[in-house]
Amino acid sequence: MVPRISPSHEQLIRTERFVARGLVEAIHPDLLTPPLLIKGVLDQLRQPALTQTLNFEGLPQIAHLLSELVMPSPSSACFLTDLLPV
Repeated sequence: MVPRISPSHEQLIRTERFVARGLVEAIHPDLLTPPLLIKGVLDQLRQPALTQTLNFEGLPQIAHLLSELVMPSPSSACFLTDLLPV
């Protein structure tokens, strides 16, 4: 992955977090050269496919958790107490 770094650093920040989780390999745009890009692509093609997935359902998850705080169901009571500060 080669993140864009201007006009903002948002892609770079996200890329760094994905790299830290082992989800992607990245090349900083300032270091990018054709040989480095080719090497990066070929290295990735030799790797087994990732089986890890990301949950992009943050908003529905938050809505569900908030509704459980207001009107907890019996099955969620234990889970919600883990989220609350002591």
